[in-house]
Amino acid sequence: MLAVALAAIVTPSSVAPPCDVVVHAATPGGCMAAVAAAREGAHVCLLEPSLYVGAMASSGLGLADYGQHSASVLGGQCQEFYRRVAKHYNVSFAWPDQAQCGQHQPPWSAEPHVAELVLNEMLREANVTVLLNARIVSVQWQPASKRLAAVTCADGRSFQGAVFIDGSYEGALMSSQALRTRGVERRTRRTVRARRGGYRREARRQSGRSATGPPSCRTAYRPGRTRRTPR
Repeated sequence: MLAVALAAIVTPSSVAPPCDVVVHAATPGGCMAAVAAAREGAHVCLLEPSLYVGAMASSGLGLADYGQHSASVLGGQCQEFYRRVAKHYNVSFAWPDQAQCGQHQPPWSAEPHVAELVLNEMLREANVTVLLNARIVSVQWQPASKRLAAVTCADGRSFQGAVFIDGSYEGALMSSQALRTRGVERRTRRTVRARRGGYRREARRQSGRSATGPPSCRTAYRPGRTRRTPR
């Protein structure tokens, strides 16, 4: 009887308290989504399959690929991240020269452990519940409401939420078998008959310009074109 009582004390419940938002994968995007929701007052659970947060940012890809217009495109929590990196290295935050596409110095280059530290600080300050080694193996679908109700991890823990966010690079949650059978997934152009979906390199001339050169803005999607492609 004592053993049963002790087991009840030390064995955690397989069903966690319901969350407002459940985020899958602690990539930089997943972390920012979790922080943003938590700052709005939501109870957020961040489920990371590995043993650390940050994904590529904390695994060696620390050089920012910001292009030539960083001051006009990097804002919000992304800019906050780089400002925190600058503070960690005790350097002033300054936008890079417009002619440069990369600087190998802080804050635009951060060591992996620094990126992980900054992300963990933002998550902790926002009161995000971070669970590592939480690999999702199954999902619970509600046919009546056509909504995702819960996810279950490999260790048996189950997490319920009102909103689920897939922060993984590969769309791992959205590509799970339980959701694919219900039509909730990324679809190809052929599946949805979206001939202009995605990147298309068009070999034709427009406005006196050739579109057969290197990829650029003019080879991207152009609205108003209705030419059919053979099937």
